[in-house]
Amino acid sequence: FPAFARCTGRRRTPPIAARGGLLRRQRSQPARPCANMSAAAAALAEQGIHADSDGLHLLPPGQAKASAELQEECTEFLNRTTQFSAIVADFVSVMESRATLIEAEKLRAIGLGNRVEAEPETRKRKALEMQAMINEKKAQLDRLTAQCDSLARVDAEQKALLERLTNNES
Repeated sequence: FPAFARCTGRRRTPPIAARGGLLRRQRSQPARPCANMSAAAAALAEQGIHADSDGLHLLPPGQAKASAELQEECTEFLNRTTQFSAIVADFVSVMESRATLIEAEKLRAIGLGNRVEAEPETRKRKALEMQAMINEKKAQLDRLTAQCDSLARVDAEQKALLERLTNNES
């Protein structure tokens, strides 16, 4: 690794390699010339470390590419899921407001239905009230007519008496 570090200008510590389930540090390799970069890359590949223009990777290039593509797909899926959640939230809020309006109209319709059902009874009650008022007014008319007839007779009797008295004096 020191040769690789010298060629790239980076100072690296020996990587940790997984062997048999245990992690341990690799021993330092003797310095190799920069011309032997492919040998260094091959030595790294033997240890499960892959070098490319982005640096050192523990995954082989095919798996690293697939992993990056999967990460992009996951990010895209997460964005679409977030957009879907926002759309669903908007839809739910619209439906809740519509449900409120529908519930208010439903209650209004029930009230109007009750009024329609009660209308015949209300009309009968009003008709009975009007008939009672008519009967009361007729009775009052009969009383006043009788009183008027009585007063007219008294007036006629008094006029007749007055005329008789005026005729007797003359």
